[in-house]
Amino acid sequence: MNALPVIFRLVAMSLLLIATSSVADNNVTNAIGMTFVTIPAGHFQMGITEAERQTVIDEMEKPDFDAFKDEQPQHNVIISKAFLLGETEVTQGQWLKVMENKPGPKEYWQHDEWETLPVVSISWNMAKRFTEELSKMDPKYNYRLPTEAEWEYAARAGTKGDYWSDAPFNPGQAIYTSDSSKPVAAEPIPTWPANKASVRAS
Repeated sequence: MNALPVIFRLVAMSLLLIATSSVADNNVTNAIGMTFVTIPAGHFQMGITEAERQTVIDEMEKPDFDAFKDEQPQHNVIISKAFLLGETEVTQGQWLKVMENKPGPKEYWQHDEWETLPVVSISWNMAKRFTEELSKMDPKYNYRLPTEAEWEYAARAGTKGDYWSDAPFNPGQAIYTSDSSKPVAAEPIPTWPANKASVRAS
């Protein structure tokens, strides 16, 4: 058994993984074709400031003045060991290989590019079961879900701005609610640019 964790992400009901390997300085591709990127050890400021929280509240159609209080206070978190994180969310094709079922809307499985769409309508228990079944199928690695800190650390990738690129918002870098007339899951993976940690999300 390798010693570094392989992590999946659970984002907007889409699943992205962590794997454990003995070498943390190389990206890996597992037995079913999933790519994992190395996230180095380090530290970051987790959570949001009061100013950031107020900005989000000000943008709400119906302001919720208690929103995101669980993201405070912002605090330093140390990630003491490198880990391997799935480059993208788990796709429907990957899910089907491991779990042999088709969760989510039927039309997503009828899409021309159904295999590359992120799997959706996944509960935490389903995601955990996926990591367990994949660990049996591919015993070279030990798979698990990331902690909230691991995921935020990888998503921020050293940035401190409002967006993952640390630059003003660019509509070409992500789907955003007010712009998109179609479900997020209707975008094949990988559609969007990777962040500074080489992680992509639809």
